[in-house]
Amino acid sequence: MNINLVIISEKTPSFYNEARKEYEKRLGRFCKLKIVCAKNQEKAKKSLNRKSPVVVVCSTGQTISSEGLAEKISSAENSGVSSINIIVGEDYVSEPDDIKLSVSQFSLSSDLVSVIVLEQIYRAYKIISGETYHK
Repeated sequence: MNINLVIISEKTPSFYNEARKEYEKRLGRFCKLKIVCAKNQEKAKKSLNRKSPVVVVCSTGQTISSEGLAEKISSAENSGVSSINIIVGEDYVSEPDDIKLSVSQFSLSSDLVSVIVLEQIYRAYKIISGETYHK
């Protein structure tokens, strides 16, 4: 699976970049991850793979369990979906066909949410592969 993670953020503190690099390294054995930082919605839209589904992560989206995410990723891969776009940014205006998910109803920075999303993707792949991962 190719995952295109687009983060809408003006300026990212270095510790978030370090965390994202760690998860990028861990996910390398499960999927191909591309991380793009965009300063606004217009730049974010330009970095999307137009043929792939779009998942928008925002506070108004649906919550899902780690096991549920693992099931959705596995199902997508088994049905021939080869890539997916994930957009993190509260200001992003989603399209009607976009899937909306939430990690919290709290207002969180896009940078923090991006790390949480990467951790959950990693956890999902560990579940899919039958490996243990702490709860």
